[in-house]
Amino acid sequence: MPSLPYIALDDISFSYTETQPPVHAIKGVTLAIDQGEFVAIIGPSGSGKSTLLNIIGTLEAPTGGVYRLGGQEVAALRDRDLSRLRATQIGFVFQNFNLIDHLSVFENVKLGLRFRHDGLVNTRERVIAAMDKVGIAHRADHLPRHLSGGQQQRCAIARAIVGNPALVLADEPTGNLDSKSANQIINILEDLNRHGTTVIIVTHAMGQADRASRIVEMHDGAVHLSSRRLP
Repeated sequence: MPSLPYIALDDISFSYTETQPPVHAIKGVTLAIDQGEFVAIIGPSGSGKSTLLNIIGTLEAPTGGVYRLGGQEVAALRDRDLSRLRATQIGFVFQNFNLIDHLSVFENVKLGLRFRHDGLVNTRERVIAAMDKVGIAHRADHLPRHLSGGQQQRCAIARAIVGNPALVLADEPTGNLDSKSANQIINILEDLNRHGTTVIIVTHAMGQADRASRIVEMHDGAVHLSSRRLP
């Protein structure tokens, strides 16, 4: 019997009903992603890429269809269980870094453990290991404003992975970076994926998307194409 996909979206839709007329951002998306994949979601602005990523990350609840993560139907989870799932299994990376200005790099990374309530030990060691993994440990005592854009994004990735999540979601993680820094960020995401983390990125940069193991192309809220890269 074949194993279930890690991420299973079945006829997912999402509408912004507070607008008139309603905006149908996601239209009947069915998609399966296996554990350990590196997936790039591409498409023009307004095609639903970020909305789909937010649904996968449980930040938005679909208005139709069924979403299962790790075999669990997400809609069936209580709020407390949903928060625990986010805190323990999912790491988020955003285009604008979302660092706390008055906190040091170390303190920002430590925030990635804030909502963990499973008796984590060796917190300091975990934070240092996450910073080491992305090459930012030498800036541990610096404030975000003292960092370059690439360094800020590395700090944000360290915060996302400090709890060792199975899934990392990155929404335009290189959108505010120069080409050299962008390449470094994609290298880090590739390395995470090589070590077993499922990585899904939203990007406009085809050169970066081509480095993923699969490209999912969206148009007008629907999946237009899903293609795996040849080894």
